[in-house]
Amino acid sequence: MDLVKQFLITIIVVGIMFFSAGIYGKAITGVKNNTVDLGRFPANRAQNTIFILTNTGDSVLHITKINSNCTCLTGKLSSQTISPGESAILKVYLRRGSVSGVFKKLISIRSNSSSPLVLTVKGVAEPLIKVTPGPHEYIGHPLPETGYFREFRLVADQDSVVFGIPKVYGSGSKRCKVSLTSIDSRKWKLAVKMGKGRIGELINTTVRLPVKAPEGWQPLVFNFRGRWGYELRAVPSRMKVPVNARDNIVREFEFAILGSKTLDMDKLKLPVKPGVKISWKRLSEDRIKIRVEFDLSLLSFKRGTPLKLKFEYPQSVYGVAVFIPQ
Repeated sequence: MDLVKQFLITIIVVGIMFFSAGIYGKAITGVKNNTVDLGRFPANRAQNTIFILTNTGDSVLHITKINSNCTCLTGKLSSQTISPGESAILKVYLRRGSVSGVFKKLISIRSNSSSPLVLTVKGVAEPLIKVTPGPHEYIGHPLPETGYFREFRLVADQDSVVFGIPKVYGSGSKRCKVSLTSIDSRKWKLAVKMGKGRIGELINTTVRLPVKAPEGWQPLVFNFRGRWGYELRAVPSRMKVPVNARDNIVREFEFAILGSKTLDMDKLKLPVKPGVKISWKRLSEDRIKIRVEFDLSLLSFKRGTPLKLKFEYPQSVYGVAVFIPQ
């Protein structure tokens, strides 16, 4: 009797599922070509293209969200609702001056369809000026007593390029000097020099070089980020203790100091924790070897979570994570 009931219930459930599928159907997004190649174009010119979205299912398609992996790319849909067999036009706009060189950007379309539709826009945005090295610079931790100096090479793809006077913004702008030197009709040298800063002071400086001719080009922007002072580096910075560890564990790693020729051990503050014993050995003027011995019976922390050791140097803090499994 129980088997008969189970069989009848199964038949009813399957019937309900089949009936529901027949009523509501399925919404499917289709597109003839999900990749558009814009080819080569001047980077200062805005670009636009279209995608035609077609509902190839048998239920109404509702577009709920359109996302892009870049703020340079936006999309506008002619209709958020697409009936079965009908189509809508997605207009895609690429902002001028927002990309440079070879690029590939994605647009994701979410709807009541089973999975999002991903579209690709690619091309080559040819800049007026090629900058070497790149204009976005992480300068690390320069020494306050020596300052910072960097040269950039600018190469134009045409004659008659005219620059304006470079301007400096951000922290340390009063100590930053910029000079532009012409090499020939298509080449220039941009030199950036920053005066002495204070240990620990952040460096967040931007240099803008206006393009006066030809018209329609955005200024060249050079960003400098860092901090005056020293920088510690540990190798490795993450250590894992064997699963079967129960008693004492010893781990070794090296510390190097960037921004100075000598690592002064009198300035290095070692972590102090119950169950952790630390010793060190100098390898060179700027590098030491740290030996850490863990007495697991004395450590007061939860297994399975990282044990963080904090090493401090003037205006620089570095953490080493030790993972001890449960």
